[in-house]
Amino acid sequence: ALQTYLHCQRQYYYQQVLAVPELEQTVAGEQAHELPASVTGSIVHRALELYNGYNAEAVFAVALEKFAPGAAATQAKSMFDAYIVSDLYKALPKKQKRELEFVQPLQQELAAEGVIDLLAFDEADNMIIVDYKTGTPPEPDEVKLGYAYQLALYKDAAEKLCPAELHFLQNMSVWQLPLDKSYLQEAVELCEEISGKGEEDDFACICNESCAYCHYAYLCPQKIKNR
Repeated sequence: ALQTYLHCQRQYYYQQVLAVPELEQTVAGEQAHELPASVTGSIVHRALELYNGYNAEAVFAVALEKFAPGAAATQAKSMFDAYIVSDLYKALPKKQKRELEFVQPLQQELAAEGVIDLLAFDEADNMIIVDYKTGTPPEPDEVKLGYAYQLALYKDAAEKLCPAELHFLQNMSVWQLPLDKSYLQEAVELCEEISGKGEEDDFACICNESCAYCHYAYLCPQKIKNR
């Protein structure tokens, strides 16, 4: 959600504050039968939550039935199948806890809440936090602040005892929180900024070429005005 806010505050407002349903753009050509990105992500996350090392087909079918019954979901199936046989997944410790909800106090009257996809424990009971991403991975050495802030908050919620990383399922890459800087205070300050806003006009609209692909373009006054 923090990455969404940094990308476009208005999109964050519609998605996180108002919980307005997304309206997917009509896609032509080879992607015409693909599911919306948000649905693809939900299917993959649910399948990985249920997967215990066997019955992958049955597990995926359960996830598909929950979010897109009757759909082909070829992209979601491809990412799920590739990830569970990847070296990235196989390297994870077998002792795991999944889909852990947390509320982490940050400052007076301010708290962060979220869901950690996976907590894995090695033989020495050291923990590693993993969050699955089905979107486009960052470029090598690129630091997307929204991701850095997310992992900093997750790591703080886990009592600063463990490393934290994102697993990008599009290309089986891993993105780790940089160790040369603490992002926690910046994350807290961003959360404070967000918590001080309430009305639509408080959330700036970032108008650029990506607006054409925004799921909330049908609702955004700035986009409608520019038509």
